[in-house]
Amino acid sequence: MKDQNSTAGPELAMKRIMRHFDNCSLESLATVERAFPVTVQPDLEAAIDTVLPGATFAGISARRGYETITFSYLVNERREPAVISAPEYLDIDIGEDTAARCIVSGIWMFKIGGAPVALLISQVGRMEQNPGIHAQVIASEAAGGREEAQAILAALAKALNAKSVYRGKALSFETQRSYMGGLGSLRVHDLPQPSLDDVILPEATLETLDRTVFQFVKTREKLKKKGFSTKRGLLLYGPPGTGKTHFVRYVLSHMTGHTSLLVTAEQVAFFDDVMGIARALQPSVVVIEDADLLAGTREDRGDCSQLLLNSLLNHMDGLTEDAEIMFILTTNRPETLEEAVRDRPGRIDQAVEIPLPDANCRARLLDLYKADMTLEPGVVEECVKRSKGASAAFMREIARRMGQFAIVRDSDSVSLSDLHEALGDMVSDGSFTKKALGAETITDT
Repeated sequence: MKDQNSTAGPELAMKRIMRHFDNCSLESLATVERAFPVTVQPDLEAAIDTVLPGATFAGISARRGYETITFSYLVNERREPAVISAPEYLDIDIGEDTAARCIVSGIWMFKIGGAPVALLISQVGRMEQNPGIHAQVIASEAAGGREEAQAILAALAKALNAKSVYRGKALSFETQRSYMGGLGSLRVHDLPQPSLDDVILPEATLETLDRTVFQFVKTREKLKKKGFSTKRGLLLYGPPGTGKTHFVRYVLSHMTGHTSLLVTAEQVAFFDDVMGIARALQPSVVVIEDADLLAGTREDRGDCSQLLLNSLLNHMDGLTEDAEIMFILTTNRPETLEEAVRDRPGRIDQAVEIPLPDANCRARLLDLYKADMTLEPGVVEECVKRSKGASAAFMREIARRMGQFAIVRDSDSVSLSDLHEALGDMVSDGSFTKKALGAETITDT
């Protein structure tokens, strides 16, 4: 990339651009614009160099940085017009030790068949709700006008989609804490890597989940060749604390090559933007936890919430059959889900109950969560007997509390007295504590 900066003081950006266009009339210039999602930021310059080798670059600086810089922005007279400047960059988190960089705003100037063309790039302004990149191609009539501008943007989109540093990673958006709302910066997650031994569920449940998720992904290419749909919707339901989120983490950590999008309830208003990234970086998995907050029954929703529900339904139902996108929804209250989400094939293909752990699972959970402590004889049997109807979250907490009481005694072994003390501590603190721990059916006797 060649960098041209004025040495005789700041030059007006519009003056520099019009000089490149040989002072053509504005009416003769065709402009075509396109918005790219925030995920293209780290790959943008490399893609531009691929599509426009040898183009001359100049940075652009504008005092009013809360606005997106467009050709129209530059043309209009302003009290403090944009000027040519040294390039400014943003450091972008890509989940690696070293941050990537992305140009804030600038223009690439080049010629096609001797006729002038320019590519104007700007970060979407802070006055807009969602982050991203705004690209605009300005082409003279002799260079091909609108048709050539569209071809350049299409080539840029292809180059950006061909390789992304975000592909295969777990992503979520920060939610902006401002009066504008909207999506904030993109966050890359280093998710836990649980093994199958860490997923304590009934064997039949695990087999169903394996067929629904992993076997489906393994056969996806063959399904596509035979003309079958390659999208999928999975609903995980069950009481709080049974391990739905834990299983989701297991799935995401073992879906090699899949991009994961983690969507919170407060971000569903921007589901269109999330889905834009899911489509661009497919194969992908879109995770919506506590889906009842998004897709409750129509009778329970206001007008705004209804729009959010419709957005979800349209995306789940409107994907092309060859879209390699999997939706995973979780809920503690399946009975409240909108029937159109819950019952219609093509939206939810499989609903799997994640039940409260049975006696065998409760024993395995104790063994998993006891950490480096030793459980004395009788502790497991007594705890399993006394914890009937408890959640996996309860078993994790009781293992921790038993270990705490043993450590207070300066022992590495958990005794029956530690168990009794832990049980008494957990189930006698009131109904709210018991409900929070998934222990409403447990007594201290």
